Amino acid sequence: MACYDAGKLLKEKMKITETNYEEFYFGNACENFIQSEFYTLGYEALKTSPDIGYDLLVTNCARTKFLKEEPKQYNIQVKGRACSESKATFYIKKDDISMLMSDDNGILICVFCHPIFSDGRENIIEYRVPDPVIYTHMFEDFSRQLFNDTAYPSLKVLKEKNLSYVGFARDYIWFNNTHVRRLMNGGYFYEYEDNYCISFGIDEDIKYPIDQYGNRLLTSDLYENEGGYSYELSHINYMFSMTGDSMDGKMFKGEIYI
Repeated sequence: MACYDAGKLLKEKMKITETNYEEFYFGNACENFIQSEFYTLGYEALKTSPDIGYDLLVTNCARTKFLKEEPKQYNIQVKGRACSESKATFYIKKDDISMLMSDDNGILICVFCHPIFSDGRENIIEYRVPDPVIYTHMFEDFSRQLFNDTAYPSLKVLKEKNLSYVGFARDYIWFNNTHVRRLMNGGYFYEYEDNYCISFGIDEDIKYPIDQYGNRLLTSDLYENEGGYSYELSHINYMFSMTGDSMDGKMFKGEIYI
């Protein structure tokens, strides 16, 4: 009879290698960013282990105790992607999408990672605003070398190409399970091998889903009424304030989203 060492198997599964360590660190950076956002607002955000398809378990235990709020819990899946200036595509396992759509407490958070470049003088106050010509050239170089269907910038390639990359500025949007179902039914999730993909066009600070043919999700498709606020679902604070018959309540039900 075979005897299995569960601890050993778990360690072997999670072991980082030369081929996966950059992806591991990039993914953890995105999760830690979202975890920090929750803690900043006074919510508990705990990483799940082992991998159950969710990355974070979020509760409001302290706020329930000290602010007399109603207990709430959310199961969070975090997906991060390095962005070009105009587009980002996220890949989610099919089983994870099915789980999100069937879980009333399931939340998908897409983290947009915008590369920050340097001309070597960013620590000197008068040079902190980058030269637009140099910056554009570096971004084009970065996009050409590193955005060929990759989620994160390869540190090895950056070093080889001598690209002046120093980190990311990050922002995000989130979707509850009703929103995920709407996006799926509208064709904004499309299949790619064992995954579902969702792409976003990026226009300055506005991000909008686009289908595989490049069609943009129109405002008239987003809202049940013209008074919807498009910016609110960009912040996790609204996950916990959606109750009653208010506009927040409608967002929670999926009547308006994004």
